[in-house]
Amino acid sequence: MAPFSRLLLLIGLAVAAAGLAVPAEAQTTKIRGHFFFYIAPGQPASRDSSFLGRPQLKTNTPLVHFGGGGEGLVTNRFGVGTDFGGIPHATNAGSLDVLSVNGFYHAIGGDHRVDPFLTAGVSGYFYDPNQKTARPNAGAGLNMHLGHTVGLTVEVRQSFGSALREVRVGLAVWQ
Repeated sequence: MAPFSRLLLLIGLAVAAAGLAVPAEAQTTKIRGHFFFYIAPGQPASRDSSFLGRPQLKTNTPLVHFGGGGEGLVTNRFGVGTDFGGIPHATNAGSLDVLSVNGFYHAIGGDHRVDPFLTAGVSGYFYDPNQKTARPNAGAGLNMHLGHTVGLTVEVRQSFGSALREVRVGLAVWQ
């Protein structure tokens, strides 16, 4: 793994761990974080097969991003998180790996049954042992609690500079 990749991975894991490490008494009264798994059909906004610059995407291949991650609430409205995923068979060289570190803003607080949120951060794309690209991203979504610990999440995310736009649909497990 390249030094840049290791650094980005360590930062993401540290941010997620710090956000989820809250006292046990705080966890009994409010939701303090969650883990999520998602599938995200996506496409380059311009339908350009070179949306990442250097790697060429296979033409006429749907992009489906699979991944998972976690978010920890720092306050009732602000959180930090990270996610890791991949887009199989996206490039002529194979898969495209994605690691994102994001901040989250929950408009009405993270402990409601329906929880709209905004997010922004940086995504690292890894498509070759020596090739990587980092791009800013932004998105908006909705968490829907189906019970005390399980729910659904839907998010629209745009990666700037790469022109990748995706709709993430996933399952969340709250802590």
